[in-house]
Amino acid sequence: MKTKKIATYALLAFVVVSIAYFVSAEMGKNGSVVEHISEEAKIEQADTARPDAPAAQEPNVKKTTEEAAAPADSPKGEQERPKTPAKAQDTKSAAAKSSLSPASSSKTSVPTQAAKPQSTAEPEKKAPQKKIIVYYFKTTNGCASCTYIENYTGEALRAGFKKQMDDGTIDWNVVNLDNPENKHYIQDYQLSFKSVIVAEFEDGKQTRWKNLEMVWRLYKNKPEFLTFVQDEVKAYLEGK
Repeated sequence: MKTKKIATYALLAFVVVSIAYFVSAEMGKNGSVVEHISEEAKIEQADTARPDAPAAQEPNVKKTTEEAAAPADSPKGEQERPKTPAKAQDTKSAAAKSSLSPASSSKTSVPTQAAKPQSTAEPEKKAPQKKIIVYYFKTTNGCASCTYIENYTGEALRAGFKKQMDDGTIDWNVVNLDNPENKHYIQDYQLSFKSVIVAEFEDGKQTRWKNLEMVWRLYKNKPEFLTFVQDEVKAYLEGK
């Protein structure tokens, strides 16, 4: 009888201990659930208290609740990352499109051209083109003296100014005053007889002239005649 009572009491004690263990375990689970529910309630109250908070913060709240609900031994790498809000993605894509727009790229790629300074220097003035023309004015019916003067004058020019005659600086012209088109020379150079005239031209305009009347006194002395004509023409070339 005593043995049975002892076994009965032991069985009752085991049952009581088992019941107490299950009750305490259930209470512990209920406590963690209550704490979890209270944390979610606090988060919701904080969100409602801040109405101006941006929508981008919502994923952070969800993340917090998911982390609280996730088991403690779950690895961090297996937890899902919150997705970027659609509003933030639209903002980034709009910024990327605006940075790649043709208008903005063309504005930044075209360099500003510096204004070219206007030249204030005056254009160089060309030296006037100088030309010497030696005329011998004669008539159709000439004398022996006229022939000497014509020949000696041409010889003096060819001997002393061959280069200038070749490049056109000096011209030698024999003009017949009996021709109608040459009558104007009589008035131009105030001619009264056959004459040797040295005329200077600059840019096509006559600037001065001289009648070499001494040729009528020197035609019988050829060397002096040649020297006289060359000296007069040289003086005009040098601007004397």
